[in-house]
Amino acid sequence: MNIIISGRHFTVTNEMKQDIENRLIEILDNKSLKISTARVVLTMEKNRYNAEIIVNLKHHDIEAVTEEYDLYEAVDEVIDKIEIQVRRFLDKAQNHHRAKLATVAASGDVDDDDDDYEDDMG
Repeated sequence: MNIIISGRHFTVTNEMKQDIENRLIEILDNKSLKISTARVVLTMEKNRYNAEIIVNLKHHDIEAVTEEYDLYEAVDEVIDKIEIQVRRFLDKAQNHHRAKLATVAASGDVDDDDDDYEDDMG
């Protein structure tokens, strides 16, 4: 996974880059996501900061944008948004193949309590 962190109209400190990179790796460290790149763009306009994160997956892109008056609040908020979107994306991914009947029967999921029911009835 390639993480690109850039700033527009100001320079991003190395400590800020390390912090953002560590937090993104913690969130995006999942083999099933198949992430190619994650791009973080921090922009300063007059007295407010914009933070944008774009995560490129194999067949999907996740994007989050936020605007705050404090740079650290903007970064925190946009990372929280990305975390929610990644969690939602992972929850939607599921296996649509039905299990074979022999596999289900062998695992013991079939309940054979019908004999006990007949004994109680009569």
